[in-house]
Amino acid sequence: MARPESTIEEALRKASFRLREAGIERARDEAEYLLLSLWEGDRLKLFLQRSALLESALAGAFRTAVERRARGEPLAYITGEKEFYGLNFTVNRKVLIPRPESELLVDAVLEWARPKKEAIRGVDLGCGSGNLVVTLAHHLPEARFYAVDLSPEALTLAEANARRHGVEKRVHFIRGDFLEAFTALEQPPRFNLIVSNPPYLRTEELEQLPRTIREYEPSLALDGGPDGLEAYRNILAALPRFLRAPGMLALEIGATQKGALLSLCRGLSLFRRLTLQNDYQDLPRILTGLF
Repeated sequence: MARPESTIEEALRKASFRLREAGIERARDEAEYLLLSLWEGDRLKLFLQRSALLESALAGAFRTAVERRARGEPLAYITGEKEFYGLNFTVNRKVLIPRPESELLVDAVLEWARPKKEAIRGVDLGCGSGNLVVTLAHHLPEARFYAVDLSPEALTLAEANARRHGVEKRVHFIRGDFLEAFTALEQPPRFNLIVSNPPYLRTEELEQLPRTIREYEPSLALDGGPDGLEAYRNILAALPRFLRAPGMLALEIGATQKGALLSLCRGLSLFRRLTLQNDYQDLPRILTGLF
């Protein structure tokens, strides 16, 4: 027997109840966002047409989306979109969902880069969806970048996001493990900007993550090894071969990694200044080093 038709308002009310029942805090907002991701319109149209009947195919797609969210799937994977630094990025389960804290990394780089007269030649190590490199390329129109990731699926998505925002001609994508991606090149590039938000969770911490992260986001982008520092050691060990001074290294770090990473960076004797910036919860999050 076919389901009875319902109005937009009735469908939203049922969806909100289901999401609240599943423990979603902003249930009504998320229900509206899910419907809008499937329906051409905005919140005003949603309000003005709340008494209109939902077309059956749309109603079915909406129920499916609500159930996915109720089971714990992140909103961004259901809608296929995530806003970052004012730009919308296509995302899927092959890449980490961009976080607001990573916008602080963009802030730090832009503050350093915008006054520069010399050309910026940068690289994003572990680019994921491309949110960092595409955003930087968007705001630094004279800069040229490489973007590196070990996952071919992530690189495909990052390239699509570069095309989406019109920076594909200034970002070269290459598959590999951080700076090791360049070691086989006859003439490896040198960079005056190195950016990375690498995996920094300890392996044992993965099982303690909320289910929405643990079961849906890629472990490759989260697992930093037994002490969470494997990726940083990898990057820092290769760094001297690829630097073009003067320049900046900008890293997102774990909240408890401040001391260990400062020690690793100081041990290289490459940096004339190291700076830490806290995130919105006043925890150490951005480490920059000028070389």
